[in-house]
Amino acid sequence: MSLPISSYTFVTSGGQRRFVHSWQNENNDVIECNKCGSSCKETDAYGNHWIQPKTLDDNDNELKSANIEGMNPAAMQSHRLPTGPTSIPASSTNGLGRITTLMDHKEIIVGKNIESFMLCDTKAVSDTQQFLLDAGIKAIPDLLRAACAVSGPVRSLDIVLRFYVTINGEVFTLQTTALVINHYYDIRESVDMMFAMLLEKLKRYMASCSKDCSAQQKDFSIKRINIKVQRFCERNPTLPLQFARKQAPTAAMTTGSGNKHQDLALINSWFRKHLLTSQPLNGKDLPFPCNLYSIQQCSNSLELYAVPYHLNFKANNLLSCRSFAIICDISGYFIGLQEISNIRRFLHHSSEDRIVSCSSCLENFTEPSKLTLHKMLNCGRGFELVKMDPDFIEIYEQCWLLEKCDNWTLFGIVE
Repeated sequence: MSLPISSYTFVTSGGQRRFVHSWQNENNDVIECNKCGSSCKETDAYGNHWIQPKTLDDNDNELKSANIEGMNPAAMQSHRLPTGPTSIPASSTNGLGRITTLMDHKEIIVGKNIESFMLCDTKAVSDTQQFLLDAGIKAIPDLLRAACAVSGPVRSLDIVLRFYVTINGEVFTLQTTALVINHYYDIRESVDMMFAMLLEKLKRYMASCSKDCSAQQKDFSIKRINIKVQRFCERNPTLPLQFARKQAPTAAMTTGSGNKHQDLALINSWFRKHLLTSQPLNGKDLPFPCNLYSIQQCSNSLELYAVPYHLNFKANNLLSCRSFAIICDISGYFIGLQEISNIRRFLHHSSEDRIVSCSSCLENFTEPSKLTLHKMLNCGRGFELVKMDPDFIEIYEQCWLLEKCDNWTLFGIVE
């Protein structure tokens, strides 16, 4: 059974322009997304379909406080709506509503410079599979999103995951190598890949210890996961992996690189000033003809897609006009623009995007971005499985309770 095919279109009718995200399944049935749709006047700029980026240079103190303290996304949207659209994609809230509990502890996390966290299974009856699902889908991604938001302009995370595994009464630690996450949209997929590779390492170890692999699979439990997170502030804006992998340097991008850098600085300065004015974008004021694109995420399917923010209709061919992607941080603040080297490949899937086999270990993947993450982790070759001394006792002198719910407890550890 093939996966549904997504499409992103603008429909114009009665003086209104509507953005529609839909899926078409193998039976040619079309299902329209109920979260991504937005509409505005036909004559309005395309940027009016999306929540406008903010700049750290403005005086919107109420919004700054909201971003720091973790305001509810619905309340946040009321402060960030552009004039014109009748509905706004819910995906633009970037999931901040799910990390408000951790944001409440930002003074501890930042003030104590906490870089080590321990997630513990707190259920009366332990269920390893459910704990791993909760940790991989919600707890750890939420923690990493909070790490991007609590300490200002954090744009890069260096993370290491460690499972505490009990196998037939013996305790082991199973640890990844470090993985750098340069964009918050890559958090979910990065955690998913690290979990998959850790469990594959565990599966192979257990298979090597027993001929009856199926009988041994249930003889392990995981009740604790350690997450080490280092936060960095990168100067250059970075695209999500799905788009960054399509940004291979081309002759057009490398030729005259000095002029390219000057143009990039010029368009960045102009766009920042445009955001400060809160006025509709006027293509006549652009320093040179170009197209601008915004990256959005569907809150239903979590798909990423690029949509026009401004199109230069004076160009004879939109695809031949220089194009830039607007990069924002997790709180919606503008970071910078990045020039798109191949706009056709950037916007669409191609046969080249279907290459999903690792040339080193021959592992197959359903998505190219997962193959990229797999290679970044060096096929898992540096992952370590270490047996712990039964007499070893872990003592943490400074341990802070950050989050507690029915399924898990999260601690921050000062090391």
